Amino acid sequence: MSENITKPGSNEANVDELNRARPPIEIGLIVAGRFSLSERRLLQDVEARFKHVLKLRLPEFDWRIVISRRRDIGESGREESTELLRRATEERDSYRWDYAIVIINEVLLSRSSYHREQIAVTRVSAIGIVLTGLALTWSVMFTLAILAAALLFSPELISQWTSSAEESINAITPISYLKMSTFCASVGLLIGALGASFEEQTHFQHLR
Repeated sequence: MSENITKPGSNEANVDELNRARPPIEIGLIVAGRFSLSERRLLQDVEARFKHVLKLRLPEFDWRIVISRRRDIGESGREESTELLRRATEERDSYRWDYAIVIINEVLLSRSSYHREQIAVTRVSAIGIVLTGLALTWSVMFTLAILAAALLFSPELISQWTSSAEESINAITPISYLKMSTFCASVGLLIGALGASFEEQTHFQHLR
């Protein structure tokens, strides 16, 4: 009659051997943002259920769940999904996890909506820059026209260009200089804008 004799420490040895046979897989569960007390309790339940399902479905692996709380993520506003993935990848590599799962209590910005916002901001900025440049150019041309008219064209000289019946020296006032300077600055700005638009026209480039 044979007897099964269990040696002391054999159970611990079997457990260690079994653990060595199962490769460990470590999953980082990143809890991003701020959660209420009820939400934190729900997350604990999710963690336990998640680990239980993994062990039940894939018992050949040693599943390990690590919780990482990141309250700084999402505090500045809505996060872009690609930016959140980048942070999760950095934390996964830092802690040498096999996988990283992010749980966040915010609505993420998609790449397409973020791209559309960037395009809209770029276009508005470009329009603002162009309008500012046009206004500055017109102001410079108006100032130069005023100075040229005041220094080079006296009322006596201007009255000689017109018929005495139509306009006299007394009719030439500073308002006349302002009107002429406005006209010259506007025409100059228009010519410059037309010239810039012709730069991309190849048939006009061949004529020059």
